[in-house]
Amino acid sequence: MTKAGRMRTAAATALLALIAAGSVPAVATEPGPPPGVLTLQIENDFFAGSDQNYTSGFRIAYAAPLGPSHPLESIGRALPLMGGPMRYAYSLGQQLYTPRDISVSQPILTDQPYAGYLYVGIAIESELPRVHGPRIRSSFELQVGVVGPAALGEQTQKAAHKIFNSDEANGWDNQLKNEPTVNLFYDRAWIGWYENRIGAAGSGYRIDLSPHVGAALGNVYTYAAAGATLRFGPNLPAALGPRTLRPGPPGSDYYKTAPDGRWHLFLGAEGRAVARNIFLDGNTFTDSQSVNKYPYVGEARVGIAITLGRYRLAYAQAFRTRQFRGGDPESFGSVSLSTDF
Repeated sequence: MTKAGRMRTAAATALLALIAAGSVPAVATEPGPPPGVLTLQIENDFFAGSDQNYTSGFRIAYAAPLGPSHPLESIGRALPLMGGPMRYAYSLGQQLYTPRDISVSQPILTDQPYAGYLYVGIAIESELPRVHGPRIRSSFELQVGVVGPAALGEQTQKAAHKIFNSDEANGWDNQLKNEPTVNLFYDRAWIGWYENRIGAAGSGYRIDLSPHVGAALGNVYTYAAAGATLRFGPNLPAALGPRTLRPGPPGSDYYKTAPDGRWHLFLGAEGRAVARNIFLDGNTFTDSQSVNKYPYVGEARVGIAITLGRYRLAYAQAFRTRQFRGGDPESFGSVSLSTDF
């Protein structure tokens, strides 16, 4: 080989090396979507320094893309108001409700009844990407479960209070009676309906506003809802952000990993017109304790979500208006930890 040929070969080799080296960071910072996401979520009014009304909840969920071979794919395609790539989620959750004074063993007829709620959920969601305009996220969720002693609310709360050396709740004999539950939820969000850059060009900091609507139908909840979420941070994720235990503003368990680490702050608000809330109205098919609920409820949430590699950690503090006559405004914290799986 001539000297010129050797030089051309060396130059080509160096160019290929540079291209390969330059492609490595791009692959590292823009990974493909994970095969699935596992989430553990805990909500508790301990974070607000109280122990009343909606006092605690937990949820375990697994979310993944909905492929053509999945049994739910045909159902997802048949659902109305859906469009774009779809995902599914399975969940197991529990919620507990108690009155203000848990030391009293007799029924407190003017306060929140004791109640436990245990359920499994199946959700299908879609997110339609758009070159111009907001991304449209839609979700249907079916929850099937039980309210009453079979929901194991008493056992869960007593075990938790024993671990943390808290006062024992003495009124669980007055809880709502056993009742099987079926509830359907729908929500739709316009992600990035308004968005703008914050600060100098190239800083990456953005702000966006995403309105949403929702509805629930069943013997646990029946309501219509509307609200919006305001987000701020560098390189805002395409997904709306962590979801909450229902009722509450919408979100998604599924997200894209971020090896470079990302975060954003969020502030959400929602108003609900409530026709039924079993935890205030009492059992559907039999007599039980109940209170005089307000038909309109407002809720606000403020928090932060951090994605670092395969993990996402989020915390939100929620504030709800009074839900029944004689009741107090409510506040509780929500912590969720997710990882690809």
